[in-house]
Amino acid sequence: MFTHLRRGRQDHQSVHFTPAACEKWRLGLAVLPLALILTGCAGRNMPPQSYIGRYHIEEPKADAYRVCSVVNCDENSRLKLSADERQQLHAVFEPAAVDAVQERKQVAAAVALLERINGAKNNTAGDEARNHGTFASSPQLDCIAETINTTVALLLMQREGLLHFHHTGYPGHRGPLQLLGPHNTAVMVENDNGQEYAVDSWFFANGVEPVVVPLAEWRAGYDPDKDPNRLNAAAAAVEPGPQPVAEPENMPAR
Repeated sequence: MFTHLRRGRQDHQSVHFTPAACEKWRLGLAVLPLALILTGCAGRNMPPQSYIGRYHIEEPKADAYRVCSVVNCDENSRLKLSADERQQLHAVFEPAAVDAVQERKQVAAAVALLERINGAKNNTAGDEARNHGTFASSPQLDCIAETINTTVALLLMQREGLLHFHHTGYPGHRGPLQLLGPHNTAVMVENDNGQEYAVDSWFFANGVEPVVVPLAEWRAGYDPDKDPNRLNAAAAAVEPGPQPVAEPENMPAR
């Protein structure tokens, strides 16, 4: 059982640019890079709850949390974990990680698990990789919805006491400042050194483990389809093994 909440939409109005308005627009473009820098710096000091709160998503608890169910998080679903599902989540972190590297792998597996659990309940199980299904009738999530849902997952893990080497960070953004298309990601922060990691579930379909890479690398344009380590690992997984050598036929006795 779940409930949907739809965000309000504003009607689009036509805008006519006068010369004075165009001059203001050009001035806005000139200061945009500085604004983006200041926004990014400020984001590091803001709690992730302030980001998801813009989309009417509250602090998650196992027995009551919301996740996005459509692009741009225009609708969200109120869900809860059953006792069995909560046990499955905790099982991902058993045995407990011995270091931050191992915990990041557990987090990736837990995000995928929660996507499968949520998708079966709010009709997002058919979410495709990237935005491949955005303009189709299939349930599809864009990077905004994915960022919010993964942030909710991280906060839920944190509340459940499953994170010992990390905490949930404020979501990251990349775009014009990096000469890239706009994109967002959830973030977790390593406790000991403050290293930020992107936890990006947008690249893959529902239930597939997300990308977890240093946020600086992600901001520079990281794409798993161009990651040589991932490509080599994928190639090795499908490479056929050594073929058995045929035994020579018995030669007739002379």
